[in-house]
Parts: sequence; C-alpha cells; structure tokens
Amino acid sequence: MMLTDPPWTFPPDELMLNTSSVHVWFAPLDVEDTRLQFYRATLSQDERRRAEKFSFDLHRTHFIVGRGILRHILGRYLFVAPDSIRFEYNAFGKPSLELSPGRAPLYFNMAHSNDCALFAFTLDGAVGVDIEYIRDDIQIEQTGALVFSTGELAALGSIPPERQHHTFFKFWTRKEAYIKGVGQGLTMPLRQFDVRHTPEQPVRYEGEAMRSFQPNDWFVRDIDLTEAYCAAVAMQGRAWEVSMFRLPDVYPF
Repeated sequence: MMLTDPPWTFPPDELMLNTSSVHVWFAPLDVEDTRLQFYRATLSQDERRRAEKFSFDLHRTHFIVGRGILRHILGRYLFVAPDSIRFEYNAFGKPSLELSPGRAPLYFNMAHSNDCALFAFTLDGAVGVDIEYIRDDIQIEQTGALVFSTGELAALGSIPPERQHHTFFKFWTRKEAYIKGVGQGLTMPLRQFDVRHTPEQPVRYEGEAMRSFQPNDWFVRDIDLTEAYCAAVAMQGRAWEVSMFRLPDVYPF
C-alpha cells in the first residue's frame, strides 16, 4: 500500500510527544513468519489466549501483529520493554495503560481494516482512531439508516452515486473514531450525533439520549491514506496537531 507522501514520514530516532499533539502511525499487518513470532513473543498470556480463539489464521495473525506493534511503539515512548507493558480495560473493552504510580498517562487507540492498522498516541486525553477499507458491497441506504443522523443521510443522498460509497465510509470512520475516543462503544445512540462538519466544527449532538454521555467539544479529523481507505482520528478540543508516521520495513524495535 502506497501512502500519500507527504504528510506521511518515517518516525524520528527519538520519539517525543508534546502537549497538544497526536502521533498517528500506519503499519501493514502482513509480515513474514519470523516477524510474526517476534511480535508474538511480546504478548501477554491473555493476549495469546485471545489470539488462539480466532477461527481463521489471517485474523489471528493480524491480531498478533497489531498488538505486537502497539507494544513496541508504546515501549519506545515509555522507555520500557514491550513485554512489560500491562493493559487494563473499561466496561466497554477500551484498553488503556496500567501505569505505575508517578508516571504521566499516555493515551492511545488502534484500529485495523483489511491488512492495515492505524495507531494514535497522545498525552492530552482520550483519543480514538479508525480505518476502513472501502467496500462496494455495503447497502448504503439500509445500513446508513441504522447509523447516520438525519443530516448525514441527507448529505449522503445529495451527492452523485459514484461518490456515495467513499462518503459513506468517510462518515463512518469519523463516527467510529469518535465512539472509540469516548470509550462507550456501540451503546452510544449512533443516529443522535453528526460528524458532517468536522474538523471545522465539533461533533454535533441531536437528541436527549446523548446528554448522558457528556461528550462535549469533540473534534474529528480525516486521515489521508489512499483511495482504497478512509480513516479518522478524534479528540476533545481543536487545538491539537497531528503527525503521521509510517512504520519502516526495518525498524529498530
């Protein structure tokens, strides 16, 4: 997969997160067997058990590689061994770091689709990221009616048919990044918030059901990949900058 260049660059030798910044990483999930075993060696027993539950080898491989890359990148930011990292999960399954006392929190999120993964890291609070391979087998009207707001559906229906699949996935990755950032999963009423106008405007809320989530002042930004994918990253506030790194084929983990 050839990424748009710029803004994608190789990461610097020393990883440094500043306040009001988000680092987004792209990585392929198809690797040779020696690399797969390298990543698998860093996983926890729980992660290995989760990997073994996948019915298909491809899905198992992508889980192992994704978690392994996540651990190694976190290890570079935190200056710790990847296999020493411990995760904890909220009631909806969103992972976070189990930090030792005195260490400042590092927030992260990851997503994958097809054979690609995105990772987001920041010091400034909860973050969500999503990537989706643009499929042409989606029933736009039927699926859209379940997940999009009235305004999003109207916007989708107003564009030429040949652009609707791309716009469908652009809206969906924005919504999914926001959902993952808030961390309450698909319990959120999908049709009661609107992401059409980001990043110029925050996520808009429609309906009383959104009040219980208190998701104030969230902004979503599109991530430029290729024509085959849509992606987005979400955080609270608008004063944050995004740096985009692509994982080199040979990286000194």
